[in-house]
Amino acid sequence: MKFSSIGQAWQYSTVHNSACKVIEEQALWGRTVCRIWLPNQDAVVRLPRSVLRPLDADLQPQFVNELPSTVKGFWGLFEIRLQAGLQNKTQSLRIPMVRRGYVPVFLNEEGRLFLPTARHIWDALQTAKAKVQATLGQDESIAAYTRLQEAAEQAGQELFDSLQQAHTDSVTREEERGRISFASRRKAIERVGLPEVRQYRMARCDEQEAQWRQELQAVQQVVPEIRPLLMMKIL
Repeated sequence: MKFSSIGQAWQYSTVHNSACKVIEEQALWGRTVCRIWLPNQDAVVRLPRSVLRPLDADLQPQFVNELPSTVKGFWGLFEIRLQAGLQNKTQSLRIPMVRRGYVPVFLNEEGRLFLPTARHIWDALQTAKAKVQATLGQDESIAAYTRLQEAAEQAGQELFDSLQQAHTDSVTREEERGRISFASRRKAIERVGLPEVRQYRMARCDEQEAQWRQELQAVQQVVPEIRPLLMMKIL
């Protein structure tokens, strides 16, 4: 078994019809498998090497073009996170403790927010190579960060609301699952013949249910977070 990286990290997945980044290539039992990241889906999957193609002119998505000269301003990519509860792990719940999504923002030179342009730039950056011409000074960097952060908070509200709704739905499903599960366990325990065994198992079930309800109550509290991942000035 061998691990390696291929020469061209960015490839084109013919399965997903999308650009992808190869994270790892593995040769195992005569087959080569790649672990890839799909930016459009924010997912990491494993695929046979044979379904990947170089990003040549014939395979590049149509949106990958040079940016128009009129696109000038500040662009940033932010991660929107939802942390459930105060603990990172629970013993009995089947609920993701962390949910995340990503929001690109673009502010033109007049400070106006253009979300479609921000997404177009993000798409282009996934396959095009950016050329760094200069580094901003400290004052301009701080000002740009502040403006992009405020724009991301505005643009990320809808995404956070969807993450919160998904979490609420998961809590509801978990509550129903737990209720049915513990009711079924109690019915099974009641059929146990020996009183001592039945009493012990019932007490154990009550203890586990109490812990489950405590964890379920804790994860109903959520903590929002926004993280800057990449910021740049487009000239």
